[in-house]
Amino acid sequence: MLIFFLLAPLVLQSLEATDLRLAPPPREVSGLLAAPIDIQRLRANLVFDCEAKTASVESTLEFLSSDSGFPVFDLRQSLIKATLNQKPWPLEKLRLHDFGRQTGELRILESLLPSGVLHQLDLEYALRKPKAPQAKDILWEEGALEFDFWFTDLLPGRYLGQWFSSNLIFDAHPFDLEIQILHAKTPHRLVTNASVTKLGNHHWKLSFPADFTAFSPMVVILPESKVKVESRTIRAGKKKIEVEVVRRNEVPTSTKNLLDRAEKAVKDFSKSMGPWPHGSQCKIFIWTGGRSMEYDGATTSSVGALRHELFHSWYGRGVKPASQNDAWWDEAFDVYFSDGMRLSAKQAEIPGQAVALFSDDPWNRITHPASYMLGSHVFGRLSFVFSAKKLHSWMAEFFQINQRKVVTTKDLENFLAKKGKSDDVHAIFSRYVYGKK
Repeated sequence: MLIFFLLAPLVLQSLEATDLRLAPPPREVSGLLAAPIDIQRLRANLVFDCEAKTASVESTLEFLSSDSGFPVFDLRQSLIKATLNQKPWPLEKLRLHDFGRQTGELRILESLLPSGVLHQLDLEYALRKPKAPQAKDILWEEGALEFDFWFTDLLPGRYLGQWFSSNLIFDAHPFDLEIQILHAKTPHRLVTNASVTKLGNHHWKLSFPADFTAFSPMVVILPESKVKVESRTIRAGKKKIEVEVVRRNEVPTSTKNLLDRAEKAVKDFSKSMGPWPHGSQCKIFIWTGGRSMEYDGATTSSVGALRHELFHSWYGRGVKPASQNDAWWDEAFDVYFSDGMRLSAKQAEIPGQAVALFSDDPWNRITHPASYMLGSHVFGRLSFVFSAKKLHSWMAEFFQINQRKVVTTKDLENFLAKKGKSDDVHAIFSRYVYGKK
């Protein structure tokens, strides 16, 4: 108990600036008042055994609890053992509960914990296919494996909580992950946006920084024989960036061509939006198919989506949405700006249907699918009100002020309204973001 008393003053001091200010309010679920937590640090050890074809995890979650209800977090794995503050904890008091269609299931820790004190939850479990919509299992081969975090924002429960304890995306915190592969018969490639320390053969320590949220970390593991790898150091403005492309063999486009595309995109966006915000590295994993995903300073992408996914390192994973309700604007501005989907002057004059891209459910964990096309029209209409040149300049300024921070739709709306000195911004957001006729 002594360690908690020693830590309490430090925790109380940091609580004033906690991420909980952006959290959804407590909600009654299954007769329990569920309340968000503020994760301070996550640590995990992940061991793959290619001989037994099993994976196991031991994790430690350090968090601050609200005094408003029972702590809530996400983890889509079946637990074997749990301890809370170094004492055994019954698994039936860590169950998944249904929070509704837009949120899916979350775990409720059935204990009213004191606020202002650092709590520690230790968990053990076998890593298997997550209990989440359209989740992907580990692919086992003879003496080898393929593994991918496989995130998506279009389905609930498909961020970090698939594999490890996590929070909604308002919460940023450091994450230390140790990965080891046992009994591998072939060399494996690790692709990640973490800082990596090699501890041995097929043994790595990954450190994800304190501004990462549940959608930020990228991990892909597969046999070296299945990919081609090439890197290039580029200069974008005053920054030197090492761009690494890991291309699956079945992708017909050459790694050189992909590096050329990535270099052009990073230079273009550095010039138009501001300097690359993710240190000195850019990690790119390329595959065939239509699915692509953005991460902080990294992407798993198809060839055709590469430019779009790289722009997310400015909007989406540079400036970050504070909730899934806010996630409409990073897809919308990406489609408008990087993909060039612009309204014509005639289209902008037509009022169009009111659309609610921003859900009225603060626990929502699904980005509205209309955010891409109809969301891009929001910026198209703004460009005709103020001119595209002014809008682009203001969005660049907004990025530079808020890079690597989480922000809300209201933050963006008020910023643009102040820059434009016009109520037209509020009118456009009212109809085409909040769905008010």
